[in-house]
Amino acid sequence: MVNLSLIYFISLNNALNSPFLITTADNSRLNMFRCSYFRHFQSINYISEFPSHFFYSVNDSKFRSILNSAIKIKSESQIYQKQSFNHQFEIIDFKQYELTNSEFHNCKGFKGGAVHSEVNYLTISHCIFSNNSGNYGAAVYAGNIEKGHLKDSLFTNNYAKNLCAGYFLDSLSNSKNVILIDSNNFTYQTAVCVGAIECWGGVPNIKFCFIDHCNSSFGQPAVRTSTVKKTALLEFVKFSNCSSRQYGAVFQSFIYYSAALLKNCIMIDNWCLGESGTTVFIQNTNVKVTLENCIIYGKQERQFGGIKKMEKINLKNTTFIYDPVKDGMKDTPAPTRSPHPKH
Repeated sequence: MVNLSLIYFISLNNALNSPFLITTADNSRLNMFRCSYFRHFQSINYISEFPSHFFYSVNDSKFRSILNSAIKIKSESQIYQKQSFNHQFEIIDFKQYELTNSEFHNCKGFKGGAVHSEVNYLTISHCIFSNNSGNYGAAVYAGNIEKGHLKDSLFTNNYAKNLCAGYFLDSLSNSKNVILIDSNNFTYQTAVCVGAIECWGGVPNIKFCFIDHCNSSFGQPAVRTSTVKKTALLEFVKFSNCSSRQYGAVFQSFIYYSAALLKNCIMIDNWCLGESGTTVFIQNTNVKVTLENCIIYGKQERQFGGIKKMEKINLKNTTFIYDPVKDGMKDTPAPTRSPHPKH
């Protein structure tokens, strides 16, 4: 038997606490459609205590000025399962959580200014996140995630007081599951560390994304991945005008024995102030990064100067275009290859 709950065409303003505190029954479906929430402490606080088949979706809704994460999703059963294993395991429940065609503006939270998720199967598609703030994942914090997909979404003008202004993927370090991140735009993001995407664990596949003006005031680049004995993939990603004080401006492969492949990517006018002022920063000699068929373009030597000297960078058909600005001379047009999503 399936329990079906529908919440639609609801508009709620100025609530002091969570209008919806939801604890689910087993084998349930919850669909929230065309709802609007404004100036709440928290809009949806969802808690699941059952490990079986559950489907939860938010579609075509708007969240504005929420003080403690617009949506918080927590699965007691999944957290319990994670604490019970110290080795790689498969997903043993079939919960699905989907956020589609929804907007999140001016929301705040400690983990996840707009969305704080602690479930292992999360899909976000065709959403807009703007002017949100938080300590960890200014827009989205996806903790305990084992299977997920972020696609066709826009992140703009979000601010992280600590780590990651956009999408913070926080998985188990030994997870071998692929997390898909494709066809998203990250623009004008600011964080103390990591301007756009932080992937801790899992195997992120980041494709067809446009990352522009994503800045870190203390250090760390626009994108950072941490994969133990696995390879993260960035393909057809365009980075432009990203900046950092140290540890690279565009990409960093973090922790020991991690690896990454950047393929068919373009990096234009990114810069880093510190001595580690390279486009791609290698954390240690046990990290392996490959750049294949990429273009790195800049008008200052520091924008890519140290990348060729790193021991663990493997360059395959990668082009460096150093075009210093000179008085009275027209600048060389920046390369335009690499498609990116339209929004």
